[in-house]
Amino acid sequence: MSRVSRRYPSLVQLAALVEETMCAFKDIMKRLSKGGVSGDQQLLEGLSGQLRALDMLTLLEAVQAEINQESAQGNSDRRVPMPESNDSSQTIELDALGLRDRQVVGQALDIVVLFEVLPRLFPGVGVPVAQRSG
Repeated sequence: MSRVSRRYPSLVQLAALVEETMCAFKDIMKRLSKGGVSGDQQLLEGLSGQLRALDMLTLLEAVQAEINQESAQGNSDRRVPMPESNDSSQTIELDALGLRDRQVVGQALDIVVLFEVLPRLFPGVGVPVAQRSG
């Protein structure tokens, strides 16, 4: 599992769920490539039942709530003195999530959009998965 901040329990759960989904996705891709079959529809059918998009969205909401609660309680150590400043009253606020934490959040959002939102769009709306970059 990718190493995420243990500060937010929901983020740890989200990281585990994202990893589980990515493993299922890779397994299905291997099976599809061995069978000589490819396509968005087969991939979606293979992942149905294994994708827990609602759980991901619920955990994303819980992470946001944990960050907000920490900030509201004043338990946040996200304000630090501004570098190269002699004035100790000048501070900057650090991001609540580190780079790996943001990566997990981004992957969760990508999974939800790719497998839950895009298939429900009307034909011709949005860019087909095969034509997307990056």
